[in-house]
Amino acid sequence: MRDEFLDLAKSLNLDHKYGSIESTDIDLALIDRQEKICIVMELKWFIYPADIRECHDRSKELSKGVQQALKIQNAYKKSNKKLIESVLNIDTTYNFITIVVSKNWIGHFDIQNPEVPIIKASDLIEKIKSFKSLQKTAEWLKERAYLPKYGKDFKIITVDIELGGWHSNWYGVKPI
Repeated sequence: MRDEFLDLAKSLNLDHKYGSIESTDIDLALIDRQEKICIVMELKWFIYPADIRECHDRSKELSKGVQQALKIQNAYKKSNKKLIESVLNIDTTYNFITIVVSKNWIGHFDIQNPEVPIIKASDLIEKIKSFKSLQKTAEWLKERAYLPKYGKDFKIITVDIELGGWHSNWYGVKPI
């Protein structure tokens, strides 16, 4: 997955960095030195969950990624010299965002964080390619424009259920 982002960085003339600070690692950062923006990615690669136990386990992994991203955000806000100067080679005037990038699953609503977007790698790569701008991509991420919207992307429908003479109504999600 990292190689896909490195190829993308090369094709768009973006810098990339990774390394360690005291409390965590920087899996990958894409940097546009002209736009003065840095997107730090916590990379998660695991098999799509097949059952409830796996959903729980993957959710814990994504939550750990969010916590690591928040540590990196806080380090930047506190002007951590190692992060800013040694690892990323940027300054405090850069627009800075941390995100969690998953190969194939972003988890359920309950692990989403208002400060740290969680997005699939393929969706992020596609959007960076189409925008050709990390700044526009960061705005898109902050707006959570990648998440489906009720009434635009899906609607809730009633589903009739019958089992052994028992009848009920339940709900379903239908793409629009």
